[in-house]
Amino acid sequence: MLLYNAHIYTADKQFRTAQALLVREGRVAAVGSNAELLHRYGSSTDIEQFDVGGKPIYPGFVDAHCHFLRYALSLYEADLRGCASATDMVQRVVAWREAHPDATYIIGRGWDQNEWQDTQMPDNDELNRQISDIPVLLTRIDVHAALANDAAFALAIYSPQSHILGGHIARHPSGRLTGLLLDNAIAPIAKQLPPPQHADVVAALLQAQQNCLAVGLTTVSDALLLHQDILLIDQLQREGRMKLRFYAMIDGASEADKRHYLTHGTVRSDRMHVRCIKYFADGALGSRGAWLINPYSDAPDQYGLALYTPDALLAELRDCYAAGFQVATHAIGDAANRMVINCYAQILRGKNPYRWRLEHAQIVQPQDLRRIGEHGIIPSIQATHATSDMTWVRTRIGEERLQSAYRWQDLWQQNGLLAAGSDFPIEDINPILGFYAAVARRDARGYPPDGFMPQQALSRQQALSAMTIDAAYTNTEDDEKGSIEVGKRADFVGLDRDIMTISLDEIPQTRVWGTWIDGERVL
Repeated sequence: MLLYNAHIYTADKQFRTAQALLVREGRVAAVGSNAELLHRYGSSTDIEQFDVGGKPIYPGFVDAHCHFLRYALSLYEADLRGCASATDMVQRVVAWREAHPDATYIIGRGWDQNEWQDTQMPDNDELNRQISDIPVLLTRIDVHAALANDAAFALAIYSPQSHILGGHIARHPSGRLTGLLLDNAIAPIAKQLPPPQHADVVAALLQAQQNCLAVGLTTVSDALLLHQDILLIDQLQREGRMKLRFYAMIDGASEADKRHYLTHGTVRSDRMHVRCIKYFADGALGSRGAWLINPYSDAPDQYGLALYTPDALLAELRDCYAAGFQVATHAIGDAANRMVINCYAQILRGKNPYRWRLEHAQIVQPQDLRRIGEHGIIPSIQATHATSDMTWVRTRIGEERLQSAYRWQDLWQQNGLLAAGSDFPIEDINPILGFYAAVARRDARGYPPDGFMPQQALSRQQALSAMTIDAAYTNTEDDEKGSIEVGKRADFVGLDRDIMTISLDEIPQTRVWGTWIDGERVL
Protein backbone atom coordinates (compact mmCIF):
# COMPACT_ATOMS: atom_id res chain seq x y z
CA MET A 1 0.00 0.00 0.00
CA LEU A 2 1.29 3.46 -0.94
CA LEU A 3 -0.07 6.45 0.93
CA TYR A 4 0.83 9.80 -0.58
CA ASN A 5 -0.13 13.48 -0.48
CA ALA A 6 -0.03 13.33 3.35
CA HIS A 7 1.71 15.30 6.06
CA ILE A 8 3.48 12.55 7.97
CA TYR A 9 5.06 13.14 11.38
CA THR A 10 7.60 10.34 11.62
CA ALA A 11 8.57 10.98 15.29
CA ASP A 12 12.08 9.77 14.45
CA LYS A 13 15.15 11.16 16.19
CA GLN A 14 15.22 14.22 13.93
CA PHE A 15 11.43 14.56 14.13
CA ARG A 16 11.30 14.68 10.34
CA THR A 17 8.16 14.98 8.26
CA ALA A 18 7.35 13.26 4.99
CA GLN A 19 4.65 13.16 2.32
CA ALA A 20 4.40 9.48 1.44
CA LEU A 21 4.97 6.04 2.88
CA LEU A 22 4.98 2.52 1.49
CA VAL A 23 3.69 -0.42 3.55
CA ARG A 24 4.73 -3.96 2.68
CA GLU A 25 3.87 -7.10 4.69
CA GLY A 26 2.78 -5.08 7.72
CA ARG A 27 5.91 -2.95 7.96
CA VAL A 28 7.05 0.44 6.75
CA ALA A 29 9.03 -0.18 3.57
CA ALA A 30 9.77 3.39 2.50
CA VAL A 31 9.19 6.96 3.71
CA GLY A 32 9.80 10.05 1.61
CA SER A 33 8.41 12.70 -0.70
CA ASN A 34 5.48 12.34 -3.09
CA ALA A 35 7.80 12.69 -6.06
CA GLU A 36 10.26 10.09 -4.82
CA LEU A 37 7.80 7.35 -3.86
CA LEU A 38 5.35 7.88 -6.72
CA HIS A 39 8.26 7.72 -9.16
CA ARG A 40 9.51 4.46 -7.63
CA TYR A 41 6.21 2.70 -6.92
CA GLY A 42 3.40 4.65 -8.60
CA SER A 43 3.28 2.53 -11.75
CA SER A 44 3.15 -0.81 -9.94
CA THR A 45 -0.16 -2.61 -10.47
CA ASP A 46 0.11 -4.71 -7.29
CA ILE A 47 0.38 -1.73 -4.90
CA GLU A 48 -2.81 -0.14 -3.60
CA GLN A 49 -2.54 3.65 -3.77
CA PHE A 50 -4.23 5.98 -1.34
CA ASP A 51 -4.33 9.76 -1.79
CA VAL A 52 -4.57 11.14 1.75
CA GLY A 53 -5.66 14.56 0.52
CA GLY A 54 -3.13 16.53 2.52
CA LYS A 55 -4.31 15.26 5.92
CA PRO A 56 -1.82 14.54 8.72
CA ILE A 57 -0.61 11.07 9.71
CA TYR A 58 1.12 10.21 12.98
CA PRO A 59 2.62 7.06 14.49
CA GLY A 60 -0.03 4.92 16.20
CA PHE A 61 -0.80 6.35 19.61
CA VAL A 62 0.47 4.41 22.63
CA ASP A 63 -1.28 4.79 25.97
CA ALA A 64 1.60 4.23 28.40
CA HIS A 65 -0.63 3.71 31.45
CA CYS A 66 -4.25 2.64 31.32
CA HIS A 67 -6.55 -0.05 32.63
CA PHE A 68 -8.04 -1.58 29.49
CA LEU A 69 -9.63 -4.60 31.15
CA ARG A 70 -11.13 -2.48 33.92
CA TYR A 71 -12.44 -0.04 31.30
CA ALA A 72 -13.96 -2.89 29.30
CA LEU A 73 -15.78 -4.29 32.32
CA SER A 74 -16.95 -0.81 33.32
CA LEU A 75 -18.95 -0.61 30.09
CA TYR A 76 -21.32 -3.14 31.66
CA GLU A 77 -21.43 -1.67 35.17
CA ALA A 78 -23.28 1.23 36.77
CA ASP A 79 -21.74 4.45 35.44
CA LEU A 80 -21.35 6.96 38.29
CA ARG A 81 -19.18 9.52 36.48
CA GLY A 82 -20.52 13.03 36.78
CA CYS A 83 -23.09 12.25 39.48
CA ALA A 84 -23.97 15.49 41.27
CA SER A 85 -24.30 14.23 44.85
CA ALA A 86 -24.34 11.13 47.03
CA THR A 87 -28.12 11.00 46.54
CA ASP A 88 -27.72 11.16 42.76
CA MET A 89 -25.17 8.34 42.98
CA VAL A 90 -27.61 6.09 44.85
CA GLN A 91 -30.41 6.94 42.44
CA ARG A 92 -28.23 5.88 39.51
CA VAL A 93 -27.53 2.58 41.22
CA VAL A 94 -31.25 2.03 41.83
CA ALA A 95 -31.95 2.80 38.16
CA TRP A 96 -29.25 0.37 37.06
CA ARG A 97 -30.81 -2.36 39.18
CA GLU A 98 -34.23 -1.70 37.70
CA ALA A 99 -32.70 -2.17 34.26
CA HIS A 100 -30.96 -5.39 35.40
CA PRO A 101 -33.48 -7.09 37.69
CA ASP A 102 -31.67 -10.45 37.63
CA ALA A 103 -28.37 -9.04 38.93
CA THR A 104 -27.09 -10.79 42.05
CA TYR A 105 -24.68 -7.98 42.89
CA ILE A 106 -23.91 -4.45 41.66
CA ILE A 107 -20.61 -2.80 40.87
CA GLY A 108 -20.52 0.89 40.06
CA ARG A 109 -17.58 3.10 39.18
CA GLY A 110 -16.74 6.76 38.79
CA TRP A 111 -18.11 8.89 41.65
CA ASP A 112 -16.07 11.88 42.81
CA GLN A 113 -17.12 13.72 45.95
CA ASN A 114 -14.94 16.68 44.95
CA GLU A 115 -17.57 17.49 42.30
CA TRP A 116 -20.40 17.63 44.84
CA GLN A 117 -21.62 20.64 46.79
CA ASP A 118 -20.99 18.62 49.95
CA THR A 119 -17.46 17.36 49.35
CA GLN A 120 -17.43 15.02 52.34
CA MET A 121 -16.88 11.34 51.65
CA PRO A 122 -20.25 9.50 51.49
CA ASP A 123 -21.60 6.91 53.91
CA ASN A 124 -23.87 3.99 53.10
CA ASP A 125 -27.03 4.97 55.03
CA GLU A 126 -29.09 5.85 51.95
CA LEU A 127 -27.59 3.00 49.95
CA ASN A 128 -28.66 0.51 52.63
CA ARG A 129 -32.18 1.93 52.66
CA GLN A 130 -32.52 1.55 48.91
CA ILE A 131 -30.70 -1.77 48.35
CA SER A 132 -30.20 -4.18 51.21
CA ASP A 133 -30.71 -7.64 49.71
CA ILE A 134 -27.72 -7.87 47.32
CA PRO A 135 -24.11 -6.66 47.64
CA VAL A 136 -23.25 -3.25 46.20
CA LEU A 137 -19.69 -1.95 45.76
CA LEU A 138 -19.29 1.58 44.33
CA THR A 139 -15.74 2.55 43.41
CA ARG A 140 -14.50 6.13 43.39
CA ILE A 141 -13.16 7.59 40.12
CA ASP A 142 -9.53 6.95 41.20
CA VAL A 143 -10.28 3.34 42.25
CA HIS A 144 -8.60 4.01 45.60
CA ALA A 145 -11.84 4.39 47.57
CA ALA A 146 -15.15 2.55 47.52
CA LEU A 147 -18.54 2.63 49.20
CA ALA A 148 -20.13 -0.71 50.11
CA ASN A 149 -23.56 -1.51 51.46
CA ASP A 150 -24.02 -3.76 54.48
CA ALA A 151 -24.81 -6.74 52.27
CA ALA A 152 -21.38 -6.36 50.69
CA PHE A 153 -19.75 -6.04 54.09
CA ALA A 154 -21.33 -9.37 55.04
CA LEU A 155 -19.20 -11.04 52.34
CA ALA A 156 -15.96 -10.24 54.17
CA ILE A 157 -14.86 -10.41 57.77
CA TYR A 158 -15.03 -6.83 58.98
CA SER A 159 -15.77 -5.55 62.43
CA PRO A 160 -15.53 -2.16 64.17
CA GLN A 161 -12.09 -3.34 65.34
CA SER A 162 -10.81 -4.42 61.90
CA HIS A 163 -7.54 -2.90 60.67
CA ILE A 164 -5.92 -3.60 57.30
CA LEU A 165 -2.31 -2.79 56.42
CA GLY A 166 -2.25 -0.17 53.67
CA GLY A 167 -5.99 0.38 53.91
CA HIS A 168 -8.57 2.27 55.94
CA ILE A 169 -12.06 1.31 57.09
CA ALA A 170 -14.04 4.46 57.91
CA ARG A 171 -16.06 4.60 61.11
CA HIS A 172 -18.63 6.90 62.70
CA PRO A 173 -17.57 8.47 66.00
CA SER A 174 -19.73 5.79 67.61
CA GLY A 175 -17.50 3.11 66.05
CA ARG A 176 -20.06 1.93 63.50
CA LEU A 177 -18.68 1.25 60.01
CA THR A 178 -19.74 3.91 57.48
CA GLY A 179 -19.31 1.75 54.40
CA LEU A 180 -16.33 3.73 53.10
CA LEU A 181 -13.13 1.82 52.31
CA LEU A 182 -9.72 3.06 51.17
CA ASP A 183 -7.09 1.19 49.13
CA ASN A 184 -6.24 -2.27 50.54
CA ALA A 185 -9.46 -2.37 52.56
CA ILE A 186 -11.48 -2.74 49.32
CA ALA A 187 -10.01 -6.10 48.30
CA PRO A 188 -11.66 -8.36 50.93
CA ILE A 189 -15.07 -7.47 49.51
CA ALA A 190 -14.08 -7.25 45.85
CA LYS A 191 -12.54 -10.74 45.94
CA GLN A 192 -15.81 -12.23 47.19
CA LEU A 193 -17.89 -10.98 44.28
CA PRO A 194 -18.34 -13.60 41.53
CA PRO A 195 -16.48 -12.94 38.28
CA PRO A 196 -18.48 -11.99 35.19
CA GLN A 197 -19.34 -14.69 32.66
CA HIS A 198 -16.67 -15.51 30.06
CA ALA A 199 -18.86 -14.47 27.13
CA ASP A 200 -19.61 -11.13 28.78
CA VAL A 201 -15.90 -10.45 29.35
CA VAL A 202 -15.08 -11.22 25.69
CA ALA A 203 -17.87 -8.95 24.47
CA ALA A 204 -16.64 -6.19 26.78
CA LEU A 205 -13.04 -6.54 25.58
CA LEU A 206 -14.02 -6.34 21.92
CA GLN A 207 -16.24 -3.31 22.47
CA ALA A 208 -13.45 -1.59 24.40
CA GLN A 209 -11.09 -2.35 21.51
CA GLN A 210 -13.38 -0.60 19.05
CA ASN A 211 -13.56 2.44 21.30
CA CYS A 212 -9.76 2.57 21.50
CA LEU A 213 -9.24 2.19 17.75
CA ALA A 214 -11.74 5.00 17.18
CA VAL A 215 -9.46 7.43 19.05
CA GLY A 216 -6.24 6.27 17.36
CA LEU A 217 -4.82 3.95 19.99
CA THR A 218 -2.80 1.08 18.55
CA THR A 219 -1.05 -0.03 21.77
CA VAL A 220 -2.39 0.00 25.32
CA SER A 221 -0.23 -0.53 28.38
CA ASP A 222 -2.56 -2.17 30.87
CA ALA A 223 -1.22 -1.27 34.28
CA LEU A 224 -2.70 -4.15 36.27
CA LEU A 225 -3.34 -7.58 34.79
CA LEU A 226 -3.42 -11.12 36.08
CA HIS A 227 -2.05 -14.15 34.25
CA GLN A 228 -5.56 -15.37 33.38
CA ASP A 229 -6.39 -11.97 31.84
CA ILE A 230 -3.27 -12.07 29.68
CA LEU A 231 -4.09 -15.57 28.47
CA LEU A 232 -7.59 -14.50 27.41
CA ILE A 233 -6.39 -11.39 25.55
CA ASP A 234 -3.58 -13.36 23.91
CA GLN A 235 -6.11 -15.95 22.75
CA LEU A 236 -8.27 -13.25 21.18
CA GLN A 237 -5.21 -11.82 19.46
CA ARG A 238 -4.21 -15.21 18.04
CA GLU A 239 -7.76 -15.70 16.79
CA GLY A 240 -7.52 -12.38 14.96
CA ARG A 241 -10.36 -10.83 16.96
CA MET A 242 -8.15 -8.55 19.05
CA LYS A 243 -6.04 -6.35 16.75
CA LEU A 244 -4.88 -3.98 19.49
CA ARG A 245 -1.37 -4.42 20.87
CA PHE A 246 -0.85 -4.87 24.63
CA TYR A 247 1.96 -4.11 27.01
CA ALA A 248 1.00 -5.95 30.19
CA MET A 249 1.99 -5.05 33.74
CA ILE A 250 1.60 -7.90 36.22
CA ASP A 251 -0.08 -7.16 39.55
CA GLY A 252 2.77 -7.29 42.06
CA ALA A 253 0.25 -8.00 44.82
CA SER A 254 -0.62 -11.34 43.20
CA GLU A 255 2.14 -13.56 44.51
CA ALA A 256 1.31 -16.52 42.25
CA ASP A 257 1.18 -14.47 39.04
CA LYS A 258 4.30 -12.52 39.89
CA ARG A 259 6.26 -15.69 40.68
CA HIS A 260 5.08 -17.32 37.46
CA TYR A 261 6.58 -14.59 35.29
CA LEU A 262 9.70 -14.01 37.36
CA THR A 263 10.37 -17.75 37.08
CA HIS A 264 9.45 -18.28 33.43
CA GLY A 265 10.66 -14.94 32.09
CA THR A 266 9.30 -12.26 29.81
CA VAL A 267 6.83 -12.92 26.99
CA ARG A 268 6.74 -11.17 23.62
CA SER A 269 4.59 -11.95 20.61
CA ASP A 270 3.48 -9.68 17.76
CA ARG A 271 0.74 -8.11 19.89
CA MET A 272 1.38 -9.14 23.51
CA HIS A 273 4.38 -8.10 25.59
CA VAL A 274 4.80 -9.07 29.25
CA ARG A 275 7.92 -7.80 31.01
CA CYS A 276 6.76 -5.50 33.83
CA ILE A 277 5.69 -5.90 37.47
CA LYS A 278 3.43 -3.18 38.90
CA TYR A 279 3.43 -2.02 42.53
CA PHE A 280 1.54 0.61 44.51
CA ALA A 281 3.43 2.81 46.97
CA ASP A 282 0.37 4.81 48.05
CA GLY A 283 -3.20 5.77 47.18
CA ALA A 284 -4.65 8.86 45.47
CA LEU A 285 -5.01 12.55 46.34
CA GLY A 286 -8.75 12.69 45.76
CA SER A 287 -9.43 10.17 48.52
CA ARG A 288 -6.54 11.41 50.71
CA GLY A 289 -4.72 8.14 50.28
CA ALA A 290 -1.64 9.66 48.61
CA TRP A 291 1.24 9.46 51.10
CA LEU A 292 2.57 12.91 52.01
CA ILE A 293 5.67 14.06 53.88
CA ASN A 294 3.58 16.67 55.73
CA PRO A 295 -0.13 16.33 56.56
CA TYR A 296 -2.97 17.26 54.22
CA SER A 297 -3.75 20.96 54.27
CA ASP A 298 -7.48 20.26 54.63
CA ALA A 299 -7.03 17.33 57.06
CA PRO A 300 -4.14 18.11 59.43
CA ASP A 301 -4.32 14.70 61.11
CA GLN A 302 -3.91 12.73 57.86
CA TYR A 303 -0.78 11.86 55.88
CA GLY A 304 -2.25 9.28 53.50
CA LEU A 305 -1.34 5.61 53.24
CA ALA A 306 2.04 3.96 52.77
CA LEU A 307 1.32 0.64 51.06
CA TYR A 308 4.89 -0.67 51.35
CA THR A 309 7.72 -0.23 53.79
CA PRO A 310 11.09 0.56 52.18
CA ASP A 311 12.48 -2.87 53.16
CA ALA A 312 9.48 -4.69 51.71
CA LEU A 313 9.66 -2.76 48.44
CA LEU A 314 13.41 -3.29 48.17
CA ALA A 315 12.95 -7.03 48.49
CA GLU A 316 10.49 -6.97 45.59
CA LEU A 317 12.77 -4.78 43.48
CA ARG A 318 15.74 -7.09 43.94
CA ASP A 319 13.73 -10.06 42.70
CA CYS A 320 12.54 -8.14 39.64
CA TYR A 321 16.00 -6.85 38.79
CA ALA A 322 17.53 -10.31 39.10
CA ALA A 323 14.91 -11.67 36.69
CA GLY A 324 15.44 -8.85 34.17
CA PHE A 325 11.99 -7.34 34.62
CA GLN A 326 10.86 -3.77 34.39
CA VAL A 327 9.24 -2.29 37.51
CA ALA A 328 6.45 0.28 37.44
CA THR A 329 5.51 1.78 40.80
CA HIS A 330 2.46 3.95 41.45
CA ALA A 331 3.58 6.97 43.49
CA ILE A 332 1.47 10.12 43.87
CA GLY A 333 2.36 11.80 47.18
CA ASP A 334 5.80 13.30 47.80
CA ALA A 335 6.55 10.77 50.56
CA ALA A 336 5.69 7.89 48.23
CA ASN A 337 7.77 9.31 45.38
CA ARG A 338 10.73 9.87 47.69
CA MET A 339 10.58 6.32 49.01
CA VAL A 340 10.31 4.78 45.55
CA ILE A 341 13.13 6.91 44.15
CA ASN A 342 15.33 6.02 47.14
CA CYS A 343 14.62 2.32 46.69
CA TYR A 344 15.19 2.45 42.92
CA ALA A 345 18.47 4.30 43.50
CA GLN A 346 19.78 1.54 45.77
CA ILE A 347 19.24 -1.00 43.00
CA LEU A 348 19.97 1.02 39.83
CA ARG A 349 23.00 3.04 41.03
CA GLY A 350 22.91 5.43 38.08
CA LYS A 351 21.93 2.86 35.43
CA ASN A 352 18.46 1.75 34.35
CA PRO A 353 18.88 -1.19 31.95
CA TYR A 354 15.30 -2.44 32.38
CA ARG A 355 13.77 1.03 32.08
CA TRP A 356 12.17 1.17 35.52
CA ARG A 357 9.40 3.71 35.65
CA LEU A 358 7.63 5.96 38.12
CA GLU A 359 3.88 5.93 37.56
CA HIS A 360 2.09 9.29 38.02
CA ALA A 361 4.93 11.14 39.83
CA GLN A 362 2.38 13.76 40.84
CA ILE A 363 4.13 15.46 43.78
CA VAL A 364 7.93 15.34 43.66
CA GLN A 365 10.09 17.55 45.84
CA PRO A 366 13.02 19.35 44.10
CA GLN A 367 15.75 17.19 45.67
CA ASP A 368 13.94 14.04 44.55
CA LEU A 369 13.33 15.42 41.06
CA ARG A 370 17.06 15.62 40.44
CA ARG A 371 17.54 11.99 41.46
CA ILE A 372 15.10 10.88 38.75
CA GLY A 373 17.63 12.17 36.24
CA GLU A 374 20.64 10.81 38.11
CA HIS A 375 19.31 7.24 37.91
CA GLY A 376 17.60 7.43 34.52
CA ILE A 377 14.16 6.73 36.00
CA ILE A 378 11.34 7.20 33.48
CA PRO A 379 8.35 9.25 34.65
CA SER A 380 5.05 7.91 33.32
CA ILE A 381 2.54 10.75 33.54
CA GLN A 382 -1.12 11.41 32.77
CA ALA A 383 -1.57 15.03 31.76
CA THR A 384 -5.34 15.04 32.30
CA HIS A 385 -4.84 14.25 35.99
CA ALA A 386 -3.57 17.80 36.43
CA THR A 387 -6.60 19.38 34.76
CA SER A 388 -9.02 17.05 36.55
CA ASP A 389 -7.54 17.85 39.97
CA MET A 390 -6.95 21.57 39.52
CA THR A 391 -10.27 22.79 40.98
CA TRP A 392 -9.67 21.24 44.41
CA VAL A 393 -5.98 20.35 44.72
CA ARG A 394 -4.92 23.69 46.26
CA THR A 395 -7.28 23.04 49.17
CA ARG A 396 -5.95 19.51 49.53
CA ILE A 397 -2.18 20.20 49.58
CA GLY A 398 -1.76 23.99 49.85
CA GLU A 399 -0.18 26.55 47.52
CA GLU A 400 3.45 25.93 48.51
CA ARG A 401 3.33 22.18 48.00
CA LEU A 402 1.39 22.62 44.75
CA GLN A 403 4.56 24.07 43.19
CA SER A 404 6.05 20.55 43.40
CA ALA A 405 3.07 18.92 41.70
CA TYR A 406 2.20 18.08 38.08
CA ARG A 407 5.66 19.17 36.93
CA TRP A 408 5.54 17.63 33.49
CA GLN A 409 8.12 19.99 31.94
CA ASP A 410 10.50 19.65 34.89
CA LEU A 411 10.15 15.87 34.75
CA TRP A 412 10.86 15.87 31.01
CA GLN A 413 14.03 17.85 31.58
CA GLN A 414 15.53 15.10 33.75
CA ASN A 415 16.02 12.54 30.98
CA GLY A 416 14.62 14.22 27.87
CA LEU A 417 11.55 12.00 27.71
CA LEU A 418 8.24 11.15 29.34
CA ALA A 419 5.77 8.34 28.80
CA ALA A 420 2.24 9.70 28.45
CA GLY A 421 -0.91 7.79 29.27
CA SER A 422 -4.45 8.47 30.39
CA ASP A 423 -5.10 6.06 33.28
CA PHE A 424 -8.46 5.36 31.65
CA PRO A 425 -11.19 4.68 32.78
CA ILE A 426 -10.22 7.17 35.49
CA GLU A 427 -9.79 9.68 32.66
CA ASP A 428 -11.14 9.71 29.10
CA ILE A 429 -9.66 7.17 26.67
CA ASN A 430 -9.02 9.81 23.99
CA PRO A 431 -5.25 10.50 23.71
CA ILE A 432 -5.96 13.81 21.96
CA LEU A 433 -7.37 15.14 25.24
CA GLY A 434 -4.14 14.11 26.97
CA PHE A 435 -2.12 15.90 24.29
CA TYR A 436 -4.28 19.00 24.78
CA ALA A 437 -3.91 18.92 28.57
CA ALA A 438 -0.15 18.57 28.21
CA VAL A 439 0.36 21.52 25.86
CA ALA A 440 -2.46 23.85 26.93
CA ARG A 441 -2.82 22.80 30.60
CA ARG A 442 -6.59 23.18 30.16
CA ASP A 443 -9.49 20.79 30.58
CA ALA A 444 -11.73 19.73 27.69
CA ARG A 445 -13.91 22.82 28.23
CA GLY A 446 -10.90 25.11 27.71
CA TYR A 447 -10.58 26.06 31.38
CA PRO A 448 -8.63 27.95 32.58
CA PRO A 449 -7.97 30.14 29.51
CA ASP A 450 -4.35 30.82 30.52
CA GLY A 451 -3.72 27.25 31.62
CA PHE A 452 -3.20 25.59 35.00
CA MET A 453 0.45 26.05 36.05
CA PRO A 454 1.25 26.90 32.40
CA GLN A 455 5.01 27.02 33.05
CA GLN A 456 4.87 23.21 33.22
CA ALA A 457 3.28 22.80 29.79
CA LEU A 458 4.98 20.52 27.28
CA SER A 459 5.77 21.60 23.74
CA ARG A 460 3.76 19.91 21.01
CA GLN A 461 6.79 17.92 19.92
CA GLN A 462 7.40 16.74 23.50
CA ALA A 463 3.75 15.78 23.92
CA LEU A 464 3.55 13.87 20.63
CA SER A 465 6.80 12.04 21.40
CA ALA A 466 5.47 11.12 24.84
CA MET A 467 2.48 9.33 23.30
CA THR A 468 4.43 7.66 20.49
CA ILE A 469 8.19 7.01 20.45
CA ASP A 470 8.85 7.78 24.15
CA ALA A 471 5.98 5.56 25.27
CA ALA A 472 7.30 2.80 23.00
CA TYR A 473 10.81 3.30 24.45
CA THR A 474 9.44 3.06 27.98
CA ASN A 475 7.80 -0.24 27.02
CA THR A 476 11.12 -1.43 25.52
CA GLU A 477 9.39 -1.56 22.13
CA ASP A 478 11.02 1.35 20.30
CA ASP A 479 12.80 -1.13 18.06
CA GLU A 480 9.41 -2.13 16.60
CA LYS A 481 7.10 0.88 16.85
CA GLY A 482 6.55 4.40 18.10
CA SER A 483 7.79 6.10 14.94
CA ILE A 484 7.20 5.81 11.20
CA GLU A 485 10.56 4.48 10.03
CA VAL A 486 11.65 1.82 7.57
CA GLY A 487 11.49 -1.64 9.10
CA LYS A 488 9.10 -0.79 11.91
CA ARG A 489 5.54 -2.00 12.31
CA ALA A 490 3.11 -0.06 10.13
CA ASP A 491 1.04 1.30 13.00
CA PHE A 492 -0.23 4.80 12.25
CA VAL A 493 -3.25 7.05 12.60
CA GLY A 494 -4.82 9.76 10.46
CA LEU A 495 -6.46 12.84 11.99
CA ASP A 496 -8.84 15.32 10.40
CA ARG A 497 -6.64 18.28 11.39
CA ASP A 498 -3.03 18.81 12.34
CA ILE A 499 -2.64 18.96 16.15
CA MET A 500 0.92 20.22 15.67
CA THR A 501 -0.14 23.47 13.98
CA ILE A 502 -3.81 24.28 14.67
CA SER A 503 -4.82 26.65 17.43
CA LEU A 504 -4.96 25.19 20.93
CA ASP A 505 -8.72 25.75 21.03
CA GLU A 506 -9.23 23.42 18.05
CA ILE A 507 -7.31 20.45 19.43
CA PRO A 508 -10.15 18.88 21.50
CA GLN A 509 -12.38 18.80 18.40
CA THR A 510 -9.86 16.70 16.46
CA ARG A 511 -11.19 13.36 15.19
CA VAL A 512 -9.60 10.19 13.83
CA TRP A 513 -10.40 9.25 10.23
CA GLY A 514 -8.26 6.13 10.01
CA THR A 515 -6.28 3.74 12.23
CA TRP A 516 -3.86 1.10 10.89
CA ILE A 517 -2.11 -1.74 12.73
CA ASP A 518 0.46 -3.80 10.83
CA GLY A 519 -0.68 -1.96 7.71
CA GLU A 520 -4.25 -3.22 8.12
CA ARG A 521 -6.91 -0.55 8.36
CA VAL A 522 -8.78 -1.36 11.57
CA LEU A 523 -10.96 1.78 11.61
